[in-house]
Amino acid sequence: MKAALSAITPIKALLRTLVDECSGAIPVKLAIAVPLFTGLAIGAVQGGLLLFDEIELVNAAAVGSRTFALARHTPQPYTDTIEAVVNSGRLPLGASNVTLSVGGMSCASDVDCLRALNTAYYASGAHYSSASWTTVTLTHACPAFVPASWLALAGVCSGTNNVLPGFLTAQISQEVQ
Repeated sequence: MKAALSAITPIKALLRTLVDECSGAIPVKLAIAVPLFTGLAIGAVQGGLLLFDEIELVNAAAVGSRTFALARHTPQPYTDTIEAVVNSGRLPLGASNVTLSVGGMSCASDVDCLRALNTAYYASGAHYSSASWTTVTLTHACPAFVPASWLALAGVCSGTNNVLPGFLTAQISQEVQ
């Protein structure tokens, strides 16, 4: 019982000191510190969300690139690659987020992609040239935990290097196998 009373005494003393403080310095310190620490916490959460989305997007692009580079042997290269990307992680990706290209020319159907993959593979002397490479490009909207204008001020998701503003982009290329 005596230990419980002695534990309350320092708390009461601290509260009494805060209440008895008449200079106004504590409320000013509190008014400065609370917004700073709140901004720091919100920034840490937003940074974590961006990092998670970036990692998931790059992993999905790697899975899609691997699938597309090997898809010459399948009858549905476009469909198989889109399914591999969509099922690769936790991001809600769909066909509208994925761009497939072979040798710099995009393809948007199974027939077009299969023709482009076979042309790239069987073209004489095309190995190790840009004509024999597949590219998978993924775009995903930035997480909106804070307003987009705040992200733009920080230079995050602001649309540099041919990336749309407000979107994360991952692009991976592999040679046709």
